[in-house]
Formats: sequence, structure tokens, C-alpha cells
Amino acid sequence: MRRITPATSEDGQAIAIAVERLREARNLLRRAGARRAARRAQNAEDTRMSRHILPPKAGHPDVICAAVGWDRPLQTYYAQVCFRTDDEPDEGEALIWRGTEPGELPTPEAAIAVITPYAEIPPRLAEQLLADMTATIGEKDGRHQAEVKRRLFGSIH
Repeated sequence: MRRITPATSEDGQAIAIAVERLREARNLLRRAGARRAARRAQNAEDTRMSRHILPPKAGHPDVICAAVGWDRPLQTYYAQVCFRTDDEPDEGEALIWRGTEPGELPTPEAAIAVITPYAEIPPRLAEQLLADMTATIGEKDGRHQAEVKRRLFGSIH
């Protein structure tokens, strides 16, 4: 178990900047439409993260979509399920979101297991996720990524 250390004012500033960037990204997604932006991101050249948007299973009218992918900076697969909420009736809100800690979901199967109750799973999804991860081998963190990881997790690994 990792040791939690008290936050410094520098940590507070880094967190405030990150929160502001997340708010800006959320506003951009709202304006562009979450699904259209996700398709564009999936086709982008940036291989730091992959994202596969999956339709909900029949019988889950409250689920808008599910997503899985590889997060190279955190060295983990991630899984999200977006549910319709009063605040987000069209785009949904990720009420299930796993893979936010380094190494939390170590295999494609672990990420797929999170979304299986909610989404239609394509037959070769695990293979595609493994290929996404493999494509990032050899990439390194930028200076800012390394600094944030040191602050949040105590190490860049």
C-alpha cells in the first residue's frame, strides 16, 4: 500500500491546473459532442491513450456508452461506463471509471470485465487492446507528465 503524504502548496497548484484543464476538456466535449470527439480522438496520431467506444447492451436504457482503452502514461487499461443523468441526459456521465491508478487494470480482460455487463463486446476487442498497448512500447513520459506522476504517485514508474 502506498504511503499518503500531506499535500504541499505546489501539489495544490498542480491539482488546480489539472482540474481546470479537465473542465476545459469537458466543455470542449460538450460542444463537439462526446461521441464525435471520441471518434476523432480514436483516429488521431497520438498513441498515448487508445479509446474504443462500445454501444450499450439492450435492456440498459440508462447507459449511453462504454469505453475501454490503454493509458500509456499510467501503464494501465481503463474502462468507463457513461450513464444518462439529469445533468448529462444526452452525453452521459462516467459513473463507472476504473483504471485511474498506475497498473490498476493490468490486462485487456480486466478492463473488458468491467464493461461486459453494460456494453456489446466485439469479438476481437482484447486483441485490439493488446495491440494498442504494444504500439506504445518505447514511448517515454514528457517532462510535465513525469513531474505530475512524481507528485501524485511518488514516482514516475
